[in-house]
Amino acid sequence: MFAILAQGDAPVLTPIDPAPIPTPVPVGPNRGPADVGVATDLAGFWDRTSPLALVGYGVLILVALALTAIALTTLWWMLHAWRSSAALTATGFRTATARQRTTTHSFTLMVPARHEEEVLAHTLERLVEQSHPDVEIIAIVGHDDPGTEAVARSVEERFPERVRVLVDDSVPKNKPKALNLALQTARGEIVGVFDAEDEVHPDLLRLVDERFATTGADVVQGGVQLMNIETSWWSLRNVLEYYFWFRSRLHFHAEQRFIPLGGNTVFLRTQQVRDAGGWDAECLAEDCEIGVRLSSQGARVVVAYDPDVVTREETPGTLKSSTSSAPVGARDSSRC
Repeated sequence: MFAILAQGDAPVLTPIDPAPIPTPVPVGPNRGPADVGVATDLAGFWDRTSPLALVGYGVLILVALALTAIALTTLWWMLHAWRSSAALTATGFRTATARQRTTTHSFTLMVPARHEEEVLAHTLERLVEQSHPDVEIIAIVGHDDPGTEAVARSVEERFPERVRVLVDDSVPKNKPKALNLALQTARGEIVGVFDAEDEVHPDLLRLVDERFATTGADVVQGGVQLMNIETSWWSLRNVLEYYFWFRSRLHFHAEQRFIPLGGNTVFLRTQQVRDAGGWDAECLAEDCEIGVRLSSQGARVVVAYDPDVVTREETPGTLKSSTSSAPVGARDSSRC
């Protein structure tokens, strides 16, 4: 405050201007010093940002909102069957009723197979074991696939009253062409589609018969469940997708009367499929396509899921193998 001088008659003490007292910094409760520049920075944001950048930010916000809406909608569809206990019960088969009543429909089960020598015999034998009394099974094999044809012929020889083999000589070959070939000679009132590697419950057709008889359905979609959940992360993903797809989401689509059908364990009235022109031979997602086409024509689709009678099969264990051999439903759910 004062300086001491030692010269002549000058004052002993000379006053010195005190240093300025610093302005206190605003402090929020339990938050430390407040940043007084934030408001200024935000206020100047619009001045510092170009119109093109603002448009870009706006687009990003809109995309984020759209993806959020899609995610929430998909989640609701996936959980549709669990919205109430009554709704969950309604999604199943009427097992007790079906096993007591007399069957009223005949079935033709179509099994396209290509290079499936190792699994086809077991699938056909399981289909032969169906408890339904009126079943015809048609295995469709390629003319250039002698190994699979030999397996199918051996089952046909053992069960000639139920199994027939058709040879598809079309080029190039695909699943819808094989199905249309079998449709031409199908004798059953109802045609059903299975894959060559399926594990089918012996009472399934009795349950499906009951659904056709009591609901007046034109199409009945049964459940499919992949089993090899521990093979890899990719198989786990497919197993979960299949579960929610058949257990819940397809029921939502059926209630809306617009449904992409699965490619397996699906049953359709034979004459209606013929009147619609069969499956689209040029469409890789033929099952999805015919479901949408029949829905648009007013067909009534009933979906039924029972964990005890689902059709079981394996899913490819890697992403690479899925590109050529993934189960049809998993691929079609993203293409449709």
